[in-house]
Amino acid sequence: WEGAHRMPFVVRWPGKTKAGSSCAQTVTFSDFFATFAELLGSTSKTEDSVSFLPWILDTNKTAAPRPPIAHDERSIRDGAWKLILPHKKGTLGGGPSTNLPGQLYNLREDLAERNNLYEMHPELTQKMEAALKLILAK
Repeated sequence: WEGAHRMPFVVRWPGKTKAGSSCAQTVTFSDFFATFAELLGSTSKTEDSVSFLPWILDTNKTAAPRPPIAHDERSIRDGAWKLILPHKKGTLGGGPSTNLPGQLYNLREDLAERNNLYEMHPELTQKMEAALKLILAK
């Protein structure tokens, strides 16, 4: 279910990036803007972009934390957690719609999204839903 969020990203930069190193940090295509800006010494900021240059250079400098990523108007990813809000799904041919339950997954422990934790973590669900609303309001 992670789609493009599980695409490998390979960097080869002799003298800058340690050969054979790896990083499990999630990055998005929008993060290239902040990364290239930092690489070029620019201080301009973008609202939805986080530089991943410290991970590429494997420096001791701590990179900015990755803010939540909105997938669409019903789903958000925040660190290891992914929330999909309850919604209705129509059927082909004009049949009745189906209510789909809310879903919450810890992708660090359940990458296949088999263990729905939506009912077990109401506080986390509310926090992530509020973060999604904030992102969509911008």
